Amino acid sequence: MKKKIVLIMLIMALVLSLSTLFAAGKAETAEGQKKIVFMHPYDAESPTMLWHEENIRLYEAAHPDVVFDNISSSTGDEYLTQVTTKMASGDEIDLLQGWTLARMQPFAEAGRLYPLNSVFEGDPAFRDFLQDGPLEATTFGGKVYGIPLELAAEVIFYNKAIFREAGVKVPATYEEFLALIPAIRKAGYIPIGLGNSEPWIGTIPYMMLAERFGGLEMYENTVMNNIGKWTDAPFVEAGEELQKWISLGAFEPNVNGIPAVEGLARFTNGEAAMFFMGSWSLSAFYEELGDDLGVFNLPGMKNGKGSADHWIIIPNQSMSIGANSKNPEIAVDFLKFMLSKERQTALAKSGLIVTTKVSLPKEEANPVQAQIMDYLAVSTGAMYPWDVPMGNALGAELNNATANFYDGADPLKVLSDFQRVNDTER
Repeated sequence: MKKKIVLIMLIMALVLSLSTLFAAGKAETAEGQKKIVFMHPYDAESPTMLWHEENIRLYEAAHPDVVFDNISSSTGDEYLTQVTTKMASGDEIDLLQGWTLARMQPFAEAGRLYPLNSVFEGDPAFRDFLQDGPLEATTFGGKVYGIPLELAAEVIFYNKAIFREAGVKVPATYEEFLALIPAIRKAGYIPIGLGNSEPWIGTIPYMMLAERFGGLEMYENTVMNNIGKWTDAPFVEAGEELQKWISLGAFEPNVNGIPAVEGLARFTNGEAAMFFMGSWSLSAFYEELGDDLGVFNLPGMKNGKGSADHWIIIPNQSMSIGANSKNPEIAVDFLKFMLSKERQTALAKSGLIVTTKVSLPKEEANPVQAQIMDYLAVSTGAMYPWDVPMGNALGAELNNATANFYDGADPLKVLSDFQRVNDTER
């Protein structure tokens, strides 16, 4: 329960408070220059990518003796494989953008990441600028191995124009949410955009449904503490309910065969009314939809133990220094530059909910960003996206299991199979 309390406190504290340059490649180093190897996922035109690009440009201009070598992959799964392979082989990495919780823990325990405790001790003002809560997700054995850049919430984005045309409004009850599906279909739109070639995306609605059936205690028992069973009723009921959505026409047919980028494009192109995704996407969505972009959370159920005031939240995009960095002093200096007030203000203005003590005036914030922060301000509970605290291997197994629901597999059988995997891995 400690992690749950810390996460809720983190929410309240935070509310109060690369173009193609980033393609994989080798930087040319002139005589006397020092090369900094920087690894991160590649997401064209995303706010974080553009921010990274500007950080590097500014830093290189101020430090002519430093040149960055950017190594990235186009998807999260590819990037995870790339980082894992390079670290296992002992390749030089100075800076990397990674994850938190059990996804970071193997790298930390294997000695692949540089502990930041000495950095904090040497610069108390820098440490004081960081929120305490996010660092809980990157601390193992009393040592801090990364600094998350954002507090990400997984939400339901919606297109207000499609809602108006379909004659529907943001649902206050679960029954109203179900009624959206046929109404939007009748208006000629896809109710929920989804390309489940990366099945973590399709796991988001399943996680929301399971929480609404079983509540946060079920999540704590099974996901965090491994004392519950995946075959318990709320998990099975959530799978069955997701298949009810499918029978109502919530998604396109055969979503497991649709590439993730195509599912996303259905929403940004105005073909789909809703999209389940993290708040890291709101800036890109707002650029396409403008004031027609809205956000809400899945409503609670009459007999369920969960609540619409319970959110899926994660300290995300953690920045770490590689333990085998050849230039750790430069890596630390660049990390501090990225996390300076000026650069964090720029990141916050891009639409991310930052984890440093930067607070934008409401009129300067993206309106959807401000709305999410307002929701989090009155949140009564939260859970991490399940695949992150469960670790890389088991988290991937979970996501693959939920993908079977979309193919019509029996939820009880799917979850029984996953329970056996869980018992072996944990």
